[in-house]
Amino acid sequence: MEVFCLGNKPWQPCYVMRMNHTTIMLDCSLDLPVLLNFLPLPLVYSPKLSGLPRWQCKDPSIAVDLPEDIARLFRENVGHVFIESLPLFRLPETGLVDLSTVDALLLSNCFSALALPFLIEKYGFSGKIFATKPTVTFTKQLMEELSHYIYRAPPTDHSAQWKNDSLWSSLPDGTLKESSDFHNWKELYTMEGIQKAISRIQPISYSETIDLFHHVKVTALSSGFCLGSCNWIIETEYNKVSPSSCEQYTHTVSWISVIMGLSSGLSLSTLQQYAHTHS
Repeated sequence: MEVFCLGNKPWQPCYVMRMNHTTIMLDCSLDLPVLLNFLPLPLVYSPKLSGLPRWQCKDPSIAVDLPEDIARLFRENVGHVFIESLPLFRLPETGLVDLSTVDALLLSNCFSALALPFLIEKYGFSGKIFATKPTVTFTKQLMEELSHYIYRAPPTDHSAQWKNDSLWSSLPDGTLKESSDFHNWKELYTMEGIQKAISRIQPISYSETIDLFHHVKVTALSSGFCLGSCNWIIETEYNKVSPSSCEQYTHTVSWISVIMGLSSGLSLSTLQQYAHTHS
């Protein structure tokens, strides 16, 4: 069995497992904290945002050739530099695995499914997709709200012109400069892309077992994280693996922990040093 971690952060899981000639992806989270590098999108004129000082490039060799309209896309606030443009999003790692070869995608909760339209539209993913019924509903709601928020602002012609290596290297040290993979940030999907992605998901119920290609079986059990959240059991003839993205006692349907003792292998994306109490 092979396991690849494609997620950028522990709390943004995205794994790929290869077992019994079957390639299974577990979750496809979208990196939302990258939005903190962009200024908010006001619907009307904001004197506070417009009054922020423009960032001035301190490197003369870069500043002399830097178009004024590009330099004006950066503003400073309390020592931090922000991009004044349409926000872009960081996707899971796409270079380790050919995503068009993935046979199935298992979604654990609505927060771990937000990159799904990207996989379908940009990377040729054509496999089966499974999620609990509440997860499908809440995933659609989150995607639509996110798309509505991003595209409600007036369009800009400079959404990606700030992707300049020389310009980036001259930024002051901080969160923005540390994001060296900015070339891979993508514009958010549209409502049409959302509808296409949601229509591909096959809703299932808790404890329902799905037979994948006659030699791999998957079952969703409650993780207690939120409505519809689940941990998956992936079972072959000789192995039983339990990927776990998050377990909490935050919902009335508690975490079914018995799977831990019945599995021959565990895949854990988030570990905590404190214990939750459940009453």
